[in-house]
Amino acid sequence: METSPKVWIKCSSLIFLTCQTSCLILLMRVSRTNHASELYLASTVVVCSEILKLILSTILVLLQEGHVKRGLSLIYNQMIVQHKDMLHILIPSTLYIVQNNLLYFAISHLNAVLYQILYQSKIFTTAIFMILLLNQRLHSTQWFALLLLSTGIVLTQLPSSYQSKSNVEFHSNLYGFIAILFASITSGFAGVYLEKIFKGTPTSIWMRNLQLALIGVPIGLLGVFLKDASEIRTSGFFNGYTPIVWVIVILQACGGLAIAFVMRYADNILKGFSMGLSVILSTFISYFLFDDFAPNM
Repeated sequence: METSPKVWIKCSSLIFLTCQTSCLILLMRVSRTNHASELYLASTVVVCSEILKLILSTILVLLQEGHVKRGLSLIYNQMIVQHKDMLHILIPSTLYIVQNNLLYFAISHLNAVLYQILYQSKIFTTAIFMILLLNQRLHSTQWFALLLLSTGIVLTQLPSSYQSKSNVEFHSNLYGFIAILFASITSGFAGVYLEKIFKGTPTSIWMRNLQLALIGVPIGLLGVFLKDASEIRTSGFFNGYTPIVWVIVILQACGGLAIAFVMRYADNILKGFSMGLSVILSTFISYFLFDDFAPNM
């Protein structure tokens, strides 16, 4: 039986992740469809989020050690001396960078409703990878709960997707669908792989986040300059940034830290439920705040 502190941490991290994801979905939609200002480069937001996560994780490692010199020594030991351990982190870190860029691409080609519905396929890809990588067998009640959650999400939002479908070109929807499909696969695999690392080693949550961010920053920068180098030379790295975009950066960085807690104290199935609930929550918030699509009541 789990101790009370662990239960409290699990519940708190899941609640925070649900709220964080809901806010992130809404702000991403607003920021990518706001024609009043120039559109920012999504790849730069991913990098900025990784840099912020790196800074926060470093500070938390130093605070955890209680001494700057001892903390820096631990970081050096984990990053340089035990460099083979970093290779294990390379896989999920790279996949998360790819996933984040795919999600920004998808939300630029799909309306928020279709984006939210299609991305819930990651609940099932996660379940499949948990069986393959962790040898974790899901009970029939768990499969039924997953199916029920996904069905509820679709029924909540499906009418609006039909209403708005005529306003979206077919090829744009197709590109968005393909991006979401690959994002769901990378999310499922990376999440389960990372859960295996988190629960299989005694390394602290903050150190693992630091490792992820340290690898994620150069990979993200490489993607930025391979994909958007010409636009950056013309308009600048931070072109199109607004206060909303900076809030997105902060939310993404904090979300990465919250996911680490969920990985350590819960699992990817509970994370999937948290994400699914956030979709339903963001749907109703959008309905009341923006009145741009209506749930199926």
